[in-house]
Amino acid sequence: MDHECGDETTKHCPSGSCACRPNYVSVEGVCKPAKNLGEACTVNEECTMTTANSICSGTCTCPAAHWEHSGTCRPSVAYGGSCTYDQDCSTHDARFACYSGTCSDYVCSPVSVGGYEYRLAGGTSACITGRVELRSPGGQWGHVCDDGWDDVDAGVFCRSLGFNAGTFACCSTHGYGGVLKFHMDDVACGGSENHLMACSYGGWDQHNCGSSEVSSVTCS
Repeated sequence: MDHECGDETTKHCPSGSCACRPNYVSVEGVCKPAKNLGEACTVNEECTMTTANSICSGTCTCPAAHWEHSGTCRPSVAYGGSCTYDQDCSTHDARFACYSGTCSDYVCSPVSVGGYEYRLAGGTSACITGRVELRSPGGQWGHVCDDGWDDVDAGVFCRSLGFNAGTFACCSTHGYGGVLKFHMDDVACGGSENHLMACSYGGWDQHNCGSSEVSSVTCS
């Protein structure tokens, strides 16, 4: 009988033994009500009964690698993962957002020149600055190492995209996206070329570069 369990508002006797009623949780033998995000709490169970993935930190809150949305704690999503909101991605890495249902940094539309495709990535929707990316037809997008990278090289790249000039940046200013892959190293343009692959360089996929050596540009 429910009355044998004590406080009938918090306890009942569903199957021959006393238990906390739905939306109540036992805390040191006392049935306490489940809590919403932002409400004072004592143990995690008070929070998770109402909001999955939440924790008690004095008040019910979303833990690290999660963010609050409409009373829920949404987990962060890594690069390349499926997403619904920008915060799904930016909670994992502030550079990422949700584009067409996938977490990535911003990628501009590519331009085809001389049988290769070139694009800016990792910048903004203005598409005037970002890291340099290129690929062969049907190939994987990759990077240009910043060894020897200068304004002459940046100018050739930017002009291939339809700009008048470019300023170089080194040292992975705009990151490297989800996969680090260098297609070019030791680029040395003369300045008259109409795209990067017409310049002197160390050989396709030949490099000695790391994640802090991705070339970037600002085009004008």
